[in-house]
Amino acid sequence: MTSRLIIFASAWAFAALAFVPSGARERTAPKLAFKALPGEETGLKAIMEQWKADEIKRQGKDKLSWWPWGLVAFDYDNDGCLDLILQQHATPGCLVLRGQVKDKGKVGFVNVTEELGLGDAALTGAFRPRIWDIDGDGTLDIVGLSASANACFFNQQGKKFVPLKFSPGTIYSLEPRNDVVDLNDDGYLDFHSEDAKFLYDPKARTFQRSAYQPPRHAKPPEAIAALVEEKKKTRFFHVHYVEVDLNGDGIADLIAGGFASYSRDSFTRALISDKAGKLSDQTAAMGLPLDGTPILVADLTGDGLPDILISGGARAGLYRNDGKGKFTLREGEVTSFLAKQGPYAHTAFPAHLKNDGNVDLVLCNPRGGQSEIYENLGGGNFKRVVQAGSWEEPVAIGDFNNDGLLDVAIGGPKDSVTIYVNQTTNPGNSCQIFPRMDKPNLYAVGARVEVFRAGELDKPGARPFWSEKAHPDATPVHVGLGSATHFDLRVTFPGKEPKSVTHKNVEARKKLIASSDGRLEAPK
Repeated sequence: MTSRLIIFASAWAFAALAFVPSGARERTAPKLAFKALPGEETGLKAIMEQWKADEIKRQGKDKLSWWPWGLVAFDYDNDGCLDLILQQHATPGCLVLRGQVKDKGKVGFVNVTEELGLGDAALTGAFRPRIWDIDGDGTLDIVGLSASANACFFNQQGKKFVPLKFSPGTIYSLEPRNDVVDLNDDGYLDFHSEDAKFLYDPKARTFQRSAYQPPRHAKPPEAIAALVEEKKKTRFFHVHYVEVDLNGDGIADLIAGGFASYSRDSFTRALISDKAGKLSDQTAAMGLPLDGTPILVADLTGDGLPDILISGGARAGLYRNDGKGKFTLREGEVTSFLAKQGPYAHTAFPAHLKNDGNVDLVLCNPRGGQSEIYENLGGGNFKRVVQAGSWEEPVAIGDFNNDGLLDVAIGGPKDSVTIYVNQTTNPGNSCQIFPRMDKPNLYAVGARVEVFRAGELDKPGARPFWSEKAHPDATPVHVGLGSATHFDLRVTFPGKEPKSVTHKNVEARKKLIASSDGRLEAPK
């Protein structure tokens, strides 16, 4: 068991200040529905059974360590179909499964681990591996956040994976879309934890590790500095921060949260900023609990205001923002799920599953063995549509059958992986946006994609109805548009001097490539 583990993998994905797109309320409301594809149909059952049998043979039945842990979806061979990585915890061994939608016309997978050169002694699970293009060749590489001798691999154009001869050791992982970043402005992507940074050296083709703390960790806000210092004495305690305007005054405030695995010690703090930037603790006054930990800050009600999900503590649940500096606990199925605290904090995955402009939720209680999918009914009301047993770090969201709707893969009990294919009736319009830059950061990691209602971009105080960072794993930013057929777009690309590119009245095509040189075009 990895004692350093605390799962916040998607906990701090700030899903933006969302507005329902114009016209979205005029169409018949879509109904979120999924079809569970059993492992017999996708090939996953036989693959998992063979994997376990191989591990029994390799390890010995009496010494078997068999603990599936971690599920990742990405397109390793650039064929337009999502593939999967499966890990097991503590013991080296992973699988890479190639998606067969393009070949077979239906969702299915085949085990290609051996032919890719990964074998059975790679990628011990501690956290889900990070996926990004390390060397800038256009194919996605693997960084395993573990002490395994074979933890990191270069992808050779989808044909083979070869080791980097580097292991980061078992480190605490920050939110995966924020901890991969160009830290030294050389164009190549690096990564960091809360106490170390790993700079990629293109000449040596490996990473160089050194001590590092993100600015907020190096110098916590004065209002909570003493609290943070005291909590750091608790084993496995980790702190996260997100900047967001909590009270609607146009000034960025700060949500701070902390959690310790196993002991479940936790805190939530809402720090409000004045015009001079001085932060004051207004947690209780805003109606938020002092314990528990915030796992998601996002507009979940479609009113343009950030709401908060709190995991654990006596008052866990969904807190709705009234726009005047007050939060109210919203009773319902989401709140009930978050109140059942396991050894780790819950994880939350916001996604446009119905494409109606409202953000739906996939929630996981990692060591509680449960993952659930919730339909956003509007106004802070959510309905559970899928309830599934699951292992640790079990959720991967993506369009597995290439029909324009996001599906959900969940690693579950009895050594299974189930693909929940999205069969929403009357879904809204949608667009998959692929930010692109020149190599070595071809997939524009660090870019901020902001989508506005058509005609809103230039208006004073305009807020995007969806905002998300480009994904290191090159999967697109998926936005649901409701009945809207056009939208405005702003993409802010990273660099020594960040560059914003805007596009107005964009036609809502299924897929668009947004390049840093100003081009906006459908994929060829």
